[in-house]
Amino acid sequence: AILSANVMNTLYTPAGQRAQLILQDGTEVWLNAKSKLVYPAQFTGEERRVIVEGEAFFDVAKDPSKPFIVSAQDIDMKVLGTQFNVEAYDDRESVKTTLVEGSVDVQAGGEKVRLIPHEQLQYHKNTAEMEVREVNVREIIAWKNGWFVFDNTTLGEIVKTLQRWYNIEVEFIRPELEHLRFTGDLSRYDSFDAVIRMFEDTKKLKMSVISNRLIVDRK
Repeated sequence: AILSANVMNTLYTPAGQRAQLILQDGTEVWLNAKSKLVYPAQFTGEERRVIVEGEAFFDVAKDPSKPFIVSAQDIDMKVLGTQFNVEAYDDRESVKTTLVEGSVDVQAGGEKVRLIPHEQLQYHKNTAEMEVREVNVREIIAWKNGWFVFDNTTLGEIVKTLQRWYNIEVEFIRPELEHLRFTGDLSRYDSFDAVIRMFEDTKKLKMSVISNRLIVDRK
């Protein structure tokens, strides 16, 4: 069968899973849990464009004649050959692009910013503002190697990550507990029980699971 050159494929990852694929141009993509990648069967025309919902890591094949463009919500990222991470989940207030190596141009709302390695751009969806900061790249791309890495990360941010991976709902009995901070590495393939025991032991928390809901309180 002869496929039309503009056939679009969709890869979706459910909770608790990640996927890896190689696009037609040789670009490698890792897709985190609860994420979606829309990509053409073949790249035709003057650019290579894909669409991300959720989180993905790209190792882009170099082709100076055909820039590689990732669209995620309201922003476009344009690269020639580079490694970078995109986090664009619906439940986050911002879209984040983190550059590991190479360079990437991020365009949003008429503004364009060029990142250098170890910089992260945050595009705030509500205000359409962009901010750039230096980050711990190891923490940000740990997911593609099967780890959670937290570096002084708030419990509020951590549970969003756990919700997607373990497919659970979370309820804080005391809202201030969301501001507790944690540093440490965890295997994503540990049981959920083992993960919540670690949080209980380090911060005197009480975490109980009722049906599919994690209840967070003090001991």
